Amino acid sequence: MNRALEQACRIATTLAPPPSAVLQLAQAEDRIAELEEMLGLTMAQPSILNLSSTLARMLGLLRTRERWPRDAMFRALYGGLPECDQPEVSIVKTNIRYLRSALKPRDVKIMSEIGPDGNAVYFMTFADKARLKEVLS
Repeated sequence: MNRALEQACRIATTLAPPPSAVLQLAQAEDRIAELEEMLGLTMAQPSILNLSSTLARMLGLLRTRERWPRDAMFRALYGGLPECDQPEVSIVKTNIRYLRSALKPRDVKIMSEIGPDGNAVYFMTFADKARLKEVLS
């Protein structure tokens, strides 16, 4: 029995990734977390608005950049999922509608216009961002 355990340990150590690969993975995960925070994807769910995690992430995205094309927002929200698990791109429009409904009582608006490529572009004015900041604080 002891011999089998020794052999299993030997096999496990040969299959383990080298320490440099583990370090690179940890650094990559840290960088991903940093970039997600910069994009606004890690925004804490504001309980006052009673938003789902997806809507909170969308709101975080809208707060960080001036304009978000629909396709870019879709990639930011769902790009990490396997293709077979990704929803249709139209989910962005549906979730924007839900987010607008949640923000309407607070007099915060999400604007949209059609971009040069024919896709919707979503944005918040500086005044709406300021009102949102007041609501959240």
